[in-house]
Amino acid sequence: MLLPEPLGPLSRWKSEPPWQDTFQKVFGFSVDTFYDDFASWRSRLSALSIRGRVVGPDGQGLPYIKVIGRSEASEDVPWYWDRSFTYTDPDGHFELPVSAEAAVGVDLGDCEAYYSPQGLVSGPSLAPRMSPDSNGAEGVAIRLTDSTCVWQIHGQVLDADANPLANIQVSAVRENGDSSSTRTKSDGSFAITVGEAGLFRVNVWIDGCPAYFRQGQNPGGRQQATLFSVQDGDVTGIRFQLTEGLCSTRITGRLLDADGAGIAEVRVYAHGENNTNASDRTESDGSFSIIVPNADVYRLNTSIEGCSVYFRRGGAVTSRDQATRITVDDRDVTGVRFQLREGQCSTKITGQLLDADDDPLANVRVWAQPENGTSSGAQTDSDGSFSITVPEAGQYRVSTRIDGCSVYYRRSGITANWNQATQIRVSDSDVTGIRIQLTEGMCEHRISGRLLNADGSTRASMWVSASGNAGSGGASTAADGSFSFAVPGNGSYRLSVYIDGCSIYRGARAPAKNWNGASQTTVSNADVTGIEFRLPEDPATFCN
Repeated sequence: MLLPEPLGPLSRWKSEPPWQDTFQKVFGFSVDTFYDDFASWRSRLSALSIRGRVVGPDGQGLPYIKVIGRSEASEDVPWYWDRSFTYTDPDGHFELPVSAEAAVGVDLGDCEAYYSPQGLVSGPSLAPRMSPDSNGAEGVAIRLTDSTCVWQIHGQVLDADANPLANIQVSAVRENGDSSSTRTKSDGSFAITVGEAGLFRVNVWIDGCPAYFRQGQNPGGRQQATLFSVQDGDVTGIRFQLTEGLCSTRITGRLLDADGAGIAEVRVYAHGENNTNASDRTESDGSFSIIVPNADVYRLNTSIEGCSVYFRRGGAVTSRDQATRITVDDRDVTGVRFQLREGQCSTKITGQLLDADDDPLANVRVWAQPENGTSSGAQTDSDGSFSITVPEAGQYRVSTRIDGCSVYYRRSGITANWNQATQIRVSDSDVTGIRIQLTEGMCEHRISGRLLNADGSTRASMWVSASGNAGSGGASTAADGSFSFAVPGNGSYRLSVYIDGCSIYRGARAPAKNWNGASQTTVSNADVTGIEFRLPEDPATFCN
């Protein structure tokens, strides 16, 4: 009675029909009676909600659609989100209870899509945070299209002897890292429903070990994986056959603090030089066991309260280039002792992020970047405050990105220029009182347009950057190839994307290979819209 009902194109959207009759049969009283009692209790709470409506391609409200809200739950695990949900009423309206600012989307059955002003996006990391308040934020219109959660990628997963593999997680991964997943059936078959059209790589997860499909070759790393274009129909016939020894070798060891005690519940990553990456979460004693996909040379790193360090035999370092290279062939690598040095990841840079009117900017990522090494970051709280744990003593620049607009802390005032940023010296004690405040008109105007392939089709989930004499900005493209982001101020900007190791610039008549060949986009006290950024025929070989 309560199984999802099909809706939408190809009947691939799912809705939940009314449950009130079953409720009364089970509990012996009506839902209205329950709501009256519940409302009395809830009135004593300061509940927050986001309100809106879910509509279909024809603009009509969609009934009983599951609406979800995702709020970042951990700075250490950026892909983990607190989740709340509700259902639309018969006219498509919803009221979503949330405890903090949240990305808002829909769950259409094995497929999610999230609201953004430019159109639906595939994951919560790409969606803006909607602000709740005691009265409810009004007017969130989630508009589904004819391609939202409709197209599928079909195939079969087989072992090395061509036997079907059941209950294996298979994912379709966009170029920005967001993914849709399912599990194989008893015959090894799978059908992954993707949120919107775009380019996808297909991988499987075996005991936490990812391996990517490569047409005509053995499974391998992400960079060499086959790209599937999902535009106006399903992708079918993928034969994903695993190889002998795939995901059979481990790197094991312990993650320790400076006193030799194990660090629990922290993820340790193994980054292969051939893009064969894997990870594992530490146990209570700090032990980890990372199953790696293939023979490769790996570097290990971890993030502790946003503080990133790499394994180096005898200690830990902040630079990937200084990390110890661990060679994995056909045998496990054991006994890795990944221990922090005294003072590492123990000092903080704290401050507050404000707009030009002295109002706090919440849920914005702030980074501390050393001269050499990996940046550390933290999310601002509701009052705009942040606390960044840095890996060690040294000089750091503090930066943030507001609606795609990059700015840097400067003691005498904010700047959009990296070279003008104040270098904050961190020694053995916390640095406090950093105040990052936008100036009037900063990050106010936008650059908007569409990213297209050479044939005119849209290119989704690609990061478009703008840089120039006034600073830089950027955003990921939506399903229809659209992008829109704020820039620091008036000036000339050059647009570029980075694909498979190649920077491609927007030229006046054709794509350009370098900065000098790029056309300039001028911002002068107004938004710049309608830009068409067309890619070359074969972006992977364009720079060669």
